[in-house]
Amino acid sequence: MDIPRNDMHEQVESRVSNADADIFSLTRHGRVEEVDSLLLRGIHIDDRDHYGNTILHISCQNGNKKLMKLALRYGANIDICNFKGNTAMHFAYRYGYANTLGSYLQRKGANPTLQNLAGEICTDLGGTER
Repeated sequence: MDIPRNDMHEQVESRVSNADADIFSLTRHGRVEEVDSLLLRGIHIDDRDHYGNTILHISCQNGNKKLMKLALRYGANIDICNFKGNTAMHFAYRYGYANTLGSYLQRKGANPTLQNLAGEICTDLGGTER
């Protein structure tokens, strides 16, 4: 389902710099030290990529608990939604990390009852644990 373009999408896209794009790529590839270095240099922890995903979302998509914990140490909004309304918990469940990342996020205060734009909560997406 395509999400209609709106002002929020355009504002975020206009703010995505090369450093932001680098940090998202580094997060996808599990480069903890490099991500930490960019965050120390001032990239905001809740900056978003072109899909509205943050470092926290991407770390949960990729099952990377070290990067997820790093994001939380930097004060990441644990319940922030991407442009489809998905939270980090949605990704943890969708990609089979419910027992590890999902349970950790919930212990840290993530809300498992938030619905995405399709009306799904994270447990509706429960893939099998990897």
